[in-house]
Amino acid sequence: MNEQQFGIYSSLETFIEQEIFRELCSNIFGIGVTNKIEGIDGALGTHPGLKRKRNEDRLAVGSITLNDSLIYCAILCDGVGGSAFGDLASSLAIATIFGYLSTENTNEHLQKKIENAVLYADKTIQDKLLGDGATTLSLLVASSSGEIYALNIGDSRIFSWEPSKKALTQISCDDTIENEVSKLNIKDKTALEAFGLKGTLSQALGESNRNSNDLNFVFYDKSYFNEGFILVSDGAWKDSETSFEKVIKNAANSLDVVRRTLALATWCGGTDNSSIIAFSSNPVFTTENKNFRHNHSNIIIGDTKYSFLNEKTNIKKTSLSYKNKKKPPTKSKKDDTNSKEITIVPIGNNDK
Repeated sequence: MNEQQFGIYSSLETFIEQEIFRELCSNIFGIGVTNKIEGIDGALGTHPGLKRKRNEDRLAVGSITLNDSLIYCAILCDGVGGSAFGDLASSLAIATIFGYLSTENTNEHLQKKIENAVLYADKTIQDKLLGDGATTLSLLVASSSGEIYALNIGDSRIFSWEPSKKALTQISCDDTIENEVSKLNIKDKTALEAFGLKGTLSQALGESNRNSNDLNFVFYDKSYFNEGFILVSDGAWKDSETSFEKVIKNAANSLDVVRRTLALATWCGGTDNSSIIAFSSNPVFTTENKNFRHNHSNIIIGDTKYSFLNEKTNIKKTSLSYKNKKKPPTKSKKDDTNSKEITIVPIGNNDK
C-alpha cells in the first residue's frame, strides 16, 4: 500500500472495512482476474483493458450470516473517469458497504439497511477523498428469507439472466443527464452534445457537490429476477452491446459468461476497464454456507477469500491458510478454482 492508501486504511472504522479495503488496493486489479465461485454457478472477473493506465473497477461477492439468517451480496463499482482517485472510491464503497452489512442491527429492514450502507459509503468517500474520487455502484443482495434487492447508481448495469430461456433483460436505468432529460420529454437534445454532456453521469457515490441524502435510490425486488443476475461495468458492453447480449444468451454457465464478456471487450478495442459478476441462480439457495449458528462473513475479492467472525470481541488476522497446505496454490489459466483463503478469527476477552 502507498502512503495515501495506508492513511485511508488506518482511518476506517472497523477491521472488516480495513481488510477488505487492503485487498481491493492490491495489484491483482491491475492485471485482471477471473474466478469461479465454489459450490455455486457464479463467477466474477475484471480486466484493465488496453487503453487505460490503471483499473478503477472493483468487485466482490460474499455471504454474511447474522442472527440465524443469511444474506448474499454482490457489488461492482466503476471509478468515475476524470476523477483523480476513482480506484480508491471504488475500493472504499465496497469495503464500507460490506462492513456495514456485516454489523448487527435488528431494527433495520433489509432494504433500509442496504440504503443506509450506501449512504455510509457515500459519506465515507466524500470525507476521505474530498471530491477527488467518485464511483458507480451496482449491487444485489439476496436473503435466506426470500428477499432480493438490487440497486444501481451510475452507468454500470444490472441484468436479469435466465439461462434456461437464453434470455437477458436490462433491469437498471443508467443515471445519465441524457436519461434525466428524456424524462422531461424534451425532443431537441442537441444541446447535450454541444456542451459535451451526452453520457455524463447524473449521480455517483462520492460526489462533493451534494449531500448524501440527495442520492436517488431505485430498488428492484425479486419480481425482476426469475433465475439469475448479472452486474457489469460499462466498459464490458458499451463498445459491443449487441454482441455482449448474444455472448451471454449463448453461454453455458457463469464462468463462460465472465470469460467471454471480458474477451469480447478486449477484442473490441479494450477502451475501458471491464468487469462482470454473473450468477445463473439465486446464490442464497445454493451457497455452501448453510450454518447460521455463528455470525460470520465470507468475502471473495479476485482470487482471495476472506472469512470474518462478526463478533464484538477483538479480532486479528491469522496466517494464510491454503486449501492445499503442502504448498501455496499456483495460478493456472486452465483452472479458475485456485484461490487463497485468509481467515479472521475472534480473540476471547481473556486472550493475550
